[in-house]
Amino acid sequence: MRSLITLELHAPDDSLEYASSLPVLKDLQIDTAYGLVPISPKRHLFVLRVEGDLDRDKLLCVPQVKGVHGDVNVSAIEPD
Repeated sequence: MRSLITLELHAPDDSLEYASSLPVLKDLQIDTAYGLVPISPKRHLFVLRVEGDLDRDKLLCVPQVKGVHGDVNVSAIEPD
């Protein structure tokens, strides 16, 4: 299952290398092609896409983790 993880990272730790070194993320497959996407530079928020069996509660205990969400494809529905 793919998930998005929101992280709060401050310079100089606002890199994919740093994020992927967090112990709680080591067992997850990080989508490096997706990268570390800034979603709110003023608030130092970034998103990572990961795959794997994750423990949401364990992730949210890490100070840098601000959210865990499913990554779903959204598309228009064609009328019948």
